[in-house]
Amino acid sequence: FRLSERGDVEVMLVTSISTRRFIVPKGWPMKGKSGRKAATIEAQEEAGVLGKTLKQPAGIYSYWKRLTNRFVRVDVTVY
Repeated sequence: FRLSERGDVEVMLVTSISTRRFIVPKGWPMKGKSGRKAATIEAQEEAGVLGKTLKQPAGIYSYWKRLTNRFVRVDVTVY
């Protein structure tokens, strides 16, 4: 998100190439990187978005990821 010149919150929506659904760019934890730094890297790599991340998480959500032979619950921290 960003703040407009008037102070309004503006949210950028990103779509997945494969599913065409709206997504939050995300990735797995990176060794030696904080969650905040990993979020910055993933936003640039997955969506081409450059900017600053929040110092504290904006929120957390969970989803079920399909693996080859099972599902696993994934908890995502959003910056």
